[in-house]
Amino acid sequence: IELDPIAVLWYFRRGEAYYYKRKYDAAVADFTRAIDLNPQEVSYYNSRGNAYYNQQKYAEAVADYTKAIELNPNDANYYKNRGDSYSNQQKYAEAIEDFTKAIDLNPQEVSYYQKRGSSYCNLQKYAEALADYTKGIQLNPQEVSFYQNRGNAYFNQQKYAEAITDYTKAIELNPQEVSFYLNRGNSYYNQR
Repeated sequence: IELDPIAVLWYFRRGEAYYYKRKYDAAVADFTRAIDLNPQEVSYYNSRGNAYYNQQKYAEAVADYTKAIELNPNDANYYKNRGDSYSNQQKYAEAIEDFTKAIDLNPQEVSYYQKRGSSYCNLQKYAEALADYTKGIQLNPQEVSFYQNRGNAYFNQQKYAEAITDYTKAIELNPQEVSFYLNRGNSYYNQR
């Protein structure tokens, strides 16, 4: 950088190094310098948004992810990142919109269904959450968290038999996780 202070790539690379060392303020500074030198490079906004996100500066992260989306509206990851930021601000309706767009762009990415399902649960829209968790199970039947979360959604609707079935499957997949047994026990207790 000292030899070529307008070489934008060096700021970006150093920003990445700071990011991976969890020196987020320094990363933001370098990503900002890279953006100043090349404001059309989408990855710079996404990277700075990630640094803000890790600082829990969600509004700033949303602004950067929004700019990334403006520059490249076909990358599902930018919508997912903004959805995560909205979710952390408890703006679940906005998060659902972004996770839905991410799913539209990449319907095989199971994590997007998990995230949208969780946002639906936070809004107590359990039918929609169940649909997302079920889709996640169809895409990856070995992912234990879908069974746990679907079990929780059933439990919250007082559908204890269905919750027990999902908690039992979660136990089969990960018999070391104590919370699965606790949740299944609570379901048995409430079912009586």
